Parts: sequence; C-alpha cells; structure tokens
Amino acid sequence: MARDRDIPLRNLHMQLKSYRAPTIQEAIELVRRDLGPDAAVLHAREAPRSGLARWFGRRLIEVTASPDAEAPSRFGPPARAKPQQSARKQGIH
Repeated sequence: MARDRDIPLRNLHMQLKSYRAPTIQEAIELVRRDLGPDAAVLHAREAPRSGLARWFGRRLIEVTASPDAEAPSRFGPPARAKPQQSARKQGIH
C-alpha cells in the first residue's frame, strides 16, 4: 500500500479555465489559442442561459480545459496552414 509521501504532487493544483463559444469547434480554438496546442479539454456542455437569453438567445457551448492535464486529445492536433509557395516557384512573375 502506498503512503502519502509516495504520491507525486505535481498535478495537485491543476489550472482549469472555462471558455464559451457558439460551437464546440470555436471553443476548442479559443482553448488552443490561450493554453496552447497540448491543452486538454476536460469537460464540454451546453452552457445554461438565464433571462431572455433562455428564450431568444443562441446556444453557447462551455468547455473546461487545462494546460496541465496529461491526456491525449480526441480531436487530434490543430490544423496547420500549408506554407504558401513564393510567386517565383508558382511561375508568377
């Protein structure tokens, strides 16, 4: 049986941040922009709305993420833009 002193303490105080966006894709973009491409999404849900927003507002997705969690992403790596060729390589002068 492990004793308390044998348990690593590095993730005892994990940083959590929540983001809201109209779609899950936009929420994940916010997470990656703010916390980096290796951030882990820990939870996603439709955010509760109150007042008139409940009846007339658009839905919001709330995502909770952490840069400290060590979990593989189910969404894969972020899409990278292909580098553009120079005008000379494209045959445009």
